[in-house]
Amino acid sequence: MSNKATSPIVREKVQNILITNYLGYAKALSNELQRNLRSKGYLINGGQDLEEYAIQGLVLAVRRFDGRANLDTYARKYILGQLYLGITDLSPLKQLSHYERFVKKIRMPSPHLSSDIWFYDKMQKDIINNNNIEDKIRFHEWLINLPAEYKEILGYRYDLITFKKKRTWSKVANIMGYTRETLRKKMLLLKRDFPLIF
Repeated sequence: MSNKATSPIVREKVQNILITNYLGYAKALSNELQRNLRSKGYLINGGQDLEEYAIQGLVLAVRRFDGRANLDTYARKYILGQLYLGITDLSPLKQLSHYERFVKKIRMPSPHLSSDIWFYDKMQKDIINNNNIEDKIRFHEWLINLPAEYKEILGYRYDLITFKKKRTWSKVANIMGYTRETLRKKMLLLKRDFPLIF
């Protein structure tokens, strides 16, 4: 199969022999998957149709098979892939309730959040007591662009995602090696830019 000098006629005959010999294997995988799904309570409209998907997977695997690997493990991936495709095609669609259709609509995230969604997934409360998401985004952009020293101070004082207090200002001053007055002056500069957080 992997030899390029093999003629197409011989290659096709070998593929037909492999398909006929492994047909039982594909059907056995289909039946096993069907039994597992039935035990979990899934509905499938046609068992025979699911076997056809398994045969399609076997044919696809044999056509791409080059003889270097074991055909059992090689074909299993293709057969199961086609079986899962068949399950999605043959499974009945669930009727949505009125609540799911109209009340609980799926809303797309804001385009501002789509790139850094991981950063906002822990937010449960408003950071600055404002429901406007643009203020939150502006706040986090401001936080990212701060000098390292100020970021470090705020990191010791607050959890930077939920913005809950972790330490008092005096503990932060001890950690940073500042006096409380020096820390207060540094915080006055930050308070001028973002007065709502202090």
